[in-house]
Amino acid sequence: MSGVRCFLTALCLAFMAVSGLSAAAQSNVKFDDGLPQIDRQVSECLRQKGIGFLPRTDVICYNAMIFPDHLKRLKTLPQARRIIFTSSGGNMLVARRMNEELRRRDTPVTIAGPCLSSCAMLIIPGLNRLHIHKTALIASHGITNLGFDDWYVWEHQGRRPSAMQRASASIGMDDDYMFYKSANVHVEQHLKSVGVDVGYINRISDRMSLDARRFRDCLVKPSDYWTIMTPDHIQAYLGRSVVRMERFVSGWSDPLNRAYTHIGVAISDQSYIMHEEYASAGCPPQRSAGASIMASNAVR
Repeated sequence: MSGVRCFLTALCLAFMAVSGLSAAAQSNVKFDDGLPQIDRQVSECLRQKGIGFLPRTDVICYNAMIFPDHLKRLKTLPQARRIIFTSSGGNMLVARRMNEELRRRDTPVTIAGPCLSSCAMLIIPGLNRLHIHKTALIASHGITNLGFDDWYVWEHQGRRPSAMQRASASIGMDDDYMFYKSANVHVEQHLKSVGVDVGYINRISDRMSLDARRFRDCLVKPSDYWTIMTPDHIQAYLGRSVVRMERFVSGWSDPLNRAYTHIGVAISDQSYIMHEEYASAGCPPQRSAGASIMASNAVR
């Protein structure tokens, strides 16, 4: 996650200056215009690290990871008129509790800047009066719904599990698989508890898996892939909660994504691998994002 944190401020602000037609122009979503006052508050929040009120306002800025101390800090703050939320992710159990706190407050929440991993998978679903700001990049983390055989083959370079290994996994005795599967269990349990269809995460996971298999350069661990959630996906699964949706990042080649293209290697227009994981897996020297995407598209 270290490669993510460096762009939480100035690079995020570059969104404000980006013009031109984005890939989201092909979306079926009807986008809302921006609100100047909220734009100013978002700009200020993306520069203000930590959790607290923006100066001289009744607006909370949450610009931090998702860890226990951060949840405690949020709980100490009085009621606000709005919460601006930006996070590169964190602990999944804490994210579920933080979602409960945000729902308890029933305060309008503006998602701005990066909303990655547990932010996208667990914070957003179930919130009321959700506003997606034009600076938002919403990205899910990891192929989470592989069955044991598929997971084992993926993790062991094509080798298939033995009958004994399958039997152990079926009764929860394969610790590595259980740890892998826990992410999907947490997300599905949460989605069901807040009335959101589990397709919200499973369709993203399926797409990520397909993109990974089509990318011929290399294969990394299932947990090391990322996929950008499109406006259509957010509208389809969270539309009842979204009160405002501005045109936000819809894919790797979207002009609105210029502030983020340095963080990883694109394997499709939605999916990517962080540089550190790409290099650690022994992948070949990366090409341009466009070349990587074309290589992925060529095998479809």
